[in-house]
Amino acid sequence: KDNKTLMYLNLNCNKISEDGARAFSSLLKLNTPLKKLSLSSNRIGNNGLAALSEAVATNNCNLTTLWVNNNGITETGLCAMAAALRSNITLTNIYIWGNELKTQLAMLLSSSWKEANQGFFSTTLILYLILLMV
Repeated sequence: KDNKTLMYLNLNCNKISEDGARAFSSLLKLNTPLKKLSLSSNRIGNNGLAALSEAVATNNCNLTTLWVNNNGITETGLCAMAAALRSNITLTNIYIWGNELKTQLAMLLSSSWKEANQGFFSTTLILYLILLMV
């Protein structure tokens, strides 16, 4: 909560649940200097990604990179993130492979990012979508 220097936090494979994601969401809304957050291979699920999406949608969130791959996320969580990206211009990298995503939702996320950047994709934008077709 009082962090003034931590810019990268890797919490991969720590069994973090949606409650943990909600806690991170609360912290991210406080204008922390955190730029990169890796929550890969945890258990945040749709509700956890929805909570993180709330933080991403605020002006106080400084994240540039978010890893949420292998977290049991489906269309519900991805729609929440797509909505948040419409108002966020700092998050340029999101890693979401290994989740249960559909092609149409990948396109929704992509169009949300395009809207946020006034119709143009930044050359630094890296959107990794390896779709798990069920």
